[in-house]
Amino acid sequence: MKCFSCQESELLPVKLEPGLPALGCNDCGGVYIDLLTYREWNEDQDSDGAGSPSTESSTIAEEPADSDKALICQRCRKIMLKFKISGKTDNYVDLCATCDDAWLDHGEWQMLNQLQLEGKLTEIVTRPWQKQIREDRAASSLENRFRDALGADDYTRAREYADWMTAHPKRREIENLVRYIRRG
Repeated sequence: MKCFSCQESELLPVKLEPGLPALGCNDCGGVYIDLLTYREWNEDQDSDGAGSPSTESSTIAEEPADSDKALICQRCRKIMLKFKISGKTDNYVDLCATCDDAWLDHGEWQMLNQLQLEGKLTEIVTRPWQKQIREDRAASSLENRFRDALGADDYTRAREYADWMTAHPKRREIENLVRYIRRG
């Protein structure tokens, strides 16, 4: 089978992890993963503590370059779909929904490991995962807008106040007092 990305080289057998075979390209470094094989491998793994869009590790040694072009599945010749891996990176998993195969560009498997998402590949390509990424990005964008508008010190003070209010057992009374003071 030819490389999904550079479409020139033949893909050769590689092992991403013990028990997880894949096909890799020696030229571009990309990796083809049969998701049925991946699911079998993943069932054998201890996935406790694996990440989610909101809880994954935030440490990426070096973000790999991602192909922005649409890839063609080398098995069925259909266009592959792109699914954002995380809100903390600009990389995408390329998926052939017909063949149930995935393509990762050079370094993306290592990035999944760094983000503790190697056991979540089949979840990354789901609507709930993608929705959570969009919601996280929107919340982050809104917080950045408030931080820019208020300045760092006032933003921090407002966050501390909001956290204190949220946790306080007499929250309603305090809110009523603040409303009363603002009227006066």
